[in-house]
Amino acid sequence: MDLSLAALEQAVSIRRQIAALEKRLGGLFGGSSGGAKSSRPTGGGGRRRLSAAARAKISAAASLALNRLLAPLLLLTSGGFLSSARGLATPASPIFQPWQLFWFFGHHGALVHGAFGAPKPGFRVPPSWSAGISHPLVIGVAGAITAALWLRTRRLSERDALLALALLLFLRCLLDTWDVVYYPLPFLLALLAWEVRGPVGRPPVLALSSTVLVWFSFHWLHLHASPDVQAASFLLWALPLTAWLCLRVYRLGRPAIERTAGGERRPGPQETTVSALGRLLSTS
Repeated sequence: MDLSLAALEQAVSIRRQIAALEKRLGGLFGGSSGGAKSSRPTGGGGRRRLSAAARAKISAAASLALNRLLAPLLLLTSGGFLSSARGLATPASPIFQPWQLFWFFGHHGALVHGAFGAPKPGFRVPPSWSAGISHPLVIGVAGAITAALWLRTRRLSERDALLALALLLFLRCLLDTWDVVYYPLPFLLALLAWEVRGPVGRPPVLALSSTVLVWFSFHWLHLHASPDVQAASFLLWALPLTAWLCLRVYRLGRPAIERTAGGERRPGPQETTVSALGRLLSTS
């Protein structure tokens, strides 16, 4: 049988299966007896809520339809569908971006190619150990910092938790060899949320400056400088910022120290969580 004729027959068969699925769904949502048994009014304007059994049937029907859609692709392309998907998941060269801590451990050698085979001149070949430790290190460092904070303070205010979150998200960018331009976005949002919850009237200078630095390193330098310069520029501001965040997080939970008129030192006011929403009350 000709391949195009087989593909046409498969398309007709898939269309029939979709029509049958639409008919079944119409029975579930409509007024048929089967749908009436599997759904019930919710008391608000005739809207119906499906039972667990009805939801399970819909899920099974959707899975079956998806399998029937993919099966012809898998059979007719003689492995091309699987090979292309596998090619995207496993690029020709290991992913090793300039904007991370391990860049200068790599070396210049054979031409590096990206996920779609595009050449990347100037990119370094990663060391053999980087792919095996990068992602586990991200998880391990995040777990260690979280455990240390829990043992140290047991409970953080909302603002302190945002600062700790910003540190963890930025460490993910620094330690992940896959670091790309959208990776710092969660860090910038957490940092912005931390700053706007601070003293009233103070602009979020740190979040704004970090945003400019991310744009400069990931976009502008990417168009105007070599990968080595991009990596050095990124580390030039990322390492001091990481050290500052670590220092601030290390100080979380420590009461401020005030001096009395006689020169004695005493703990200052502390922020205490007083409601489920985490509103803060300053107490002496």
